[in-house]
Amino acid sequence: MSHTLTGLTNGENYTISIVATTNGLSSPPVQATVGLVPSAPVLDSTPTVTTTTIAISGSVPSGSVVTGYVVQWQRDTSLVCPDLSDDGSITETSSSFTGHTITGLEPGNRYTITVTVSNGAGSGPVSNAVAAMTTATAPSGAPGPITLVTVTPNSATVQWGEVPCPQRNGEITDYTVTATNSGGMEEGTASVDVDARQATISGLTPSTQYTVSVAAVNSAGTGPPLPSL
Repeated sequence: MSHTLTGLTNGENYTISIVATTNGLSSPPVQATVGLVPSAPVLDSTPTVTTTTIAISGSVPSGSVVTGYVVQWQRDTSLVCPDLSDDGSITETSSSFTGHTITGLEPGNRYTITVTVSNGAGSGPVSNAVAAMTTATAPSGAPGPITLVTVTPNSATVQWGEVPCPQRNGEITDYTVTATNSGGMEEGTASVDVDARQATISGLTPSTQYTVSVAAVNSAGTGPPLPSL
């Protein structure tokens, strides 16, 4: 009243039924999955990155049958734009796992990536986590509106808002403030910390009209200035 089927494929799902030789009637079928879930993939610690992609590579230990995999990524919100959400996952059907390229990421952001592979028996354990940072580019946006705080005969103090999140293209490190006279000559500059967002330009000429501009800076360069007359 029992029998062991051999020669089956690890990780495959089978339908099994029994046919009586006396009357040819078949039993109701049952579903059975042979073998074990795959072992955890092993990811290489140095992915290949561009401004918007991260290409991971890795392998699954030998002996594991694979029918698909899931790649998951999470962005580090402590560096750039806490409110911006581009975490995600993607599911692929494949008989192996050697790597995957994640696209549509933000420049100059750090991501943590894991992979899980599966077969007919279910999903295996999660891989080791790999962290990678996309390549930063100079900010594509200017800081928010500039407000004139105080004016003296020889100085001007201004303050400004942040660069919009999608235009930072990396972690903003500081701001460059420049005062240019009506003849187009720069008469004063200042570099201030990212958290300050206020600066005083000194050494200006009394009774002279100036344009004060502010530009954001990250590790890749300086973004466009926002002038305030």
